[in-house]
Amino acid sequence: MAIMESFESNALGSPFEYRAYLSDQVMLIVKAKNPDLLNTGAELPCRPVGDPADYQWIRHTYAQLGIVLADMDRWELTKR
Repeated sequence: MAIMESFESNALGSPFEYRAYLSDQVMLIVKAKNPDLLNTGAELPCRPVGDPADYQWIRHTYAQLGIVLADMDRWELTKR
């Protein structure tokens, strides 16, 4: 069984878990830095913290994408 890395963010108003595979991190960076998503936001795979269910694609506002990105950056710094 592979161990999956993940990080948490409260960007949606309560704690959600986000996958931290390299592909997920790149996708988040691209979405959070894309000004074309300012009005529409974008979906990210996440799930409530502690929920063993599969990740669901949930729409985030552009501001929420930025919060998730900042939380991912903080998580990355704790790994060092």
